[in-house]
Amino acid sequence: MKKYITLFSLIALFFIGIQQTHAQEPERKSLDDGKAKKEKAAHYEALAQKDEQKSPKFQAKIAKLQLIEANDKAQEQLIEMQEAVTLSKDQYSQIHKVFVDFNTDVNHINNEDIENEGKSKKALEAKATLKEERNYVISKLLDDEQKSMYNQLLERKQYLERKGKSDK
Repeated sequence: MKKYITLFSLIALFFIGIQQTHAQEPERKSLDDGKAKKEKAAHYEALAQKDEQKSPKFQAKIAKLQLIEANDKAQEQLIEMQEAVTLSKDQYSQIHKVFVDFNTDVNHINNEDIENEGKSKKALEAKATLKEERNYVISKLLDDEQKSMYNQLLERKQYLERKGKSDK
């Protein structure tokens, strides 16, 4: 009789174990489904964000912010230039436009360089070319005395840049 009771107990334990396993499976499945839903939602959100960044509205906002930034930087550059060179109203407005165009182009180059993870030598070359073009256009707008003062300003800036790089 003991043998039958022991056998019956083992069979009962076997069925109880199977029942518990089946009871836990839906729990696991619901947890896995929850994770999958969260991952899917994050993926769709990332796609929506990419689409939003490609939208014309978003691009217009970015362009406006870049123009404001370029204008602010141009204003700073003009103030620095006016400390060294006296400009007429015409020269002031023309040079301001040159600085705004230069800073806008530099922003575009920087954005492209960021997309390339900052590894582009072309970006450095393009910036150097833009600087040369900017300096050439500005020198065309200035008279001889102003050109010499502007060249002194550029030399002083280059000296400070080189000195800053050598200190690092």
